[in-house]
Amino acid sequence: MKFKISIENIYLFFLISVICLFVFSYENYQLKKNLIDKVSNDFYSEESEHLIIKGLSRDILRNVYNSSSKKDFILYKENINPEDNRVRAVILSGKIKSPPIIQGRFFQNTDFFRNEKKAVIGSGVDVKKLNNGDECYVFEDECYKVIGRIGTKFKSKLNTFVYLNLDEVNSTSVSFVLEEKKSENKLFSTASNKNLDIKIIDSEKKGTGRYLKQDRLTYILISILLLVIIVMNIFICQYWVYKKSINIAISFLIGIPNKYVYMNLFRKYISVTLLSVILSSLIFNLYTYIYFKSEFYENIIFTMLLNIILIIINCIFFVFCFILYSRMKKIKVLR
Repeated sequence: MKFKISIENIYLFFLISVICLFVFSYENYQLKKNLIDKVSNDFYSEESEHLIIKGLSRDILRNVYNSSSKKDFILYKENINPEDNRVRAVILSGKIKSPPIIQGRFFQNTDFFRNEKKAVIGSGVDVKKLNNGDECYVFEDECYKVIGRIGTKFKSKLNTFVYLNLDEVNSTSVSFVLEEKKSENKLFSTASNKNLDIKIIDSEKKGTGRYLKQDRLTYILISILLLVIIVMNIFICQYWVYKKSINIAISFLIGIPNKYVYMNLFRKYISVTLLSVILSSLIFNLYTYIYFKSEFYENIIFTMLLNIILIIINCIFFVFCFILYSRMKKIKVLR
């Protein structure tokens, strides 16, 4: 049986593509929702801890940083500019999700304690142009070399934020925000300095995350939509097998081995399914690259895993529908 473009193959391709795009669109909604939540909360996560740290000198900070080189954390210092709370100092280690990068890069482990002043600024922040072509952000009469621009496609305060490397900022502020993976506030556990005083303070959560929580009704609606997708997929597969059932019966009648008939039909079904899933994921990844570039590589891994799951589910549907319909149609034709 040669593969040909039939009406049932077109229906199968179109409907599976629609289902895949729907699933990917929901993931896109979650990406955008999470980004809006973080941006509206000054790009702090829900697990961030607001601290008052007194006695944190540059030497203590270096010791803490060196002893925590294998940890994943980011430490912000707030209120370093009394006239502008959008200017902050930062130090990080390990794999920490950065704000959306428009140009250049965010801070890396190698940017700290190198006696170099660096800055990552929002897309709407004014800078000083140097003769060598570099951009310079001036803070307290000091030039911080701009290594990256951050921002969002939509208007947000992230476009006006400024991040400076904490090890080069001399500020009397004691307000900090700490984010750690597997957060247990262990970053300063190795700092046995009597002059170091750390207090965790309660902070009111900002941003849209307070209002966009998933409630029970949302989960019920998601469950219903998933059920609808599964039922639609079963009906699509049933229709496709039904349209092929007479060809299956004729193949059996003229003596083609059952194994060859099954495998040939399975290859056709999976070929159409693969084409649908791959095309849908390419469209989704292209959209993600344009609007969520910082999430692109993580999203590729997600779509690959989701593609595998969708293909496995479709294989199960095919086996179920084939057993249900092919033999029944074969008997009808032979009669």
